[in-house]
Amino acid sequence: MFSPDKVVERLIILAGGPDKLRQSMDARLREFNEAWHRDTDAMGRLLRAHLVVEHFMGKYLAFVNPRLASLENARLSYLQKLELLTDDSVPLQVIRPGLKRLNELRNKFAHRLNHRLTWEDVEDIATLPVFKAFREELAKPGVPSNRPIEIVDEFARLASTWLQSGSNEEGTLWERAMAED
Repeated sequence: MFSPDKVVERLIILAGGPDKLRQSMDARLREFNEAWHRDTDAMGRLLRAHLVVEHFMGKYLAFVNPRLASLENARLSYLQKLELLTDDSVPLQVIRPGLKRLNELRNKFAHRLNHRLTWEDVEDIATLPVFKAFREELAKPGVPSNRPIEIVDEFARLASTWLQSGSNEEGTLWERAMAED
């Protein structure tokens, strides 16, 4: 019959005594807490940005390809949807590198437990010429934030807006605005 008291006694002996067992358990608890107490705000905001952009990417693809089967049923990944965005519209080509980088950032957070979002992570997005000009203009008379998560948020809002505007009949404002330049 299973005896909890005997199991605990053997565990303490196998661990090298009660002090060594406590030290080992404390070390594992510290490791767990470090993993558990990650920057969940940045992680959540990055995930939200990725999900919202992917949502509008799907709407865009469905609108510009009306004969395309259901994307939801196809269960395409974000990257597969990005590969399907092959039209040559100016707004789409302007944000494409940022869309790809956003997916890379999401993957970093998904596969590296202790990843912290840095300027180097978002520099490719922040320096996209139209996005940079857009951010600077909207921040006037101040300057745009250089916080990496703010850059991700702002890019996701802009990219989603462009994708959304291209996914309905009225959505030609960005295309027309860029064509007049």
